[in-house]
Amino acid sequence: MNHHVARFVCWGKQTEHLLASQPWNYAFGADSALERFLRLDGKILLLGSDHDAVTFLHYVEHIVDIPGKRVARYQVPVMENGCRVWRAMEEFDTSGDGAHANWPDRFFAKIVDSLLVKTENNGALVGNAMTHIVSARELLDFALPVMEAVAADQLTARSLRERDDHS
Repeated sequence: MNHHVARFVCWGKQTEHLLASQPWNYAFGADSALERFLRLDGKILLLGSDHDAVTFLHYVEHIVDIPGKRVARYQVPVMENGCRVWRAMEEFDTSGDGAHANWPDRFFAKIVDSLLVKTENNGALVGNAMTHIVSARELLDFALPVMEAVAADQLTARSLRERDDHS
């Protein structure tokens, strides 16, 4: 069982593999549950969800090779030998500010929505919820160059912001 403070929920025959230990720092990146999910050719189910809340994109933020990534450092409470202790940890910023200063508002939603349009993934209703299934590999391959372009060029980031202002 994985006792890391960055938690995931899994069910099925790959649960033990997916929830194996993960690095204390940068827990959404290399050797994480998200990376193992990708290697298993995982599929992401967006069941009526906000496309800005796709956790897998934090993995992409962690592995994309761009300068100027924001690092969040903080203390978290954990149980050690039956006592609560505070332990330092760090990761690329997964808060609303994002891992890079050029990330526009609702950047994850922009990435997901652009992928859905590009792949003509119109989804379907499940009950009243609009639902899409996206390949983790496909999302990674699409998001990496987008993040690289936005990080490298404030004009690219600005164009994403202005597109929102005019819609």
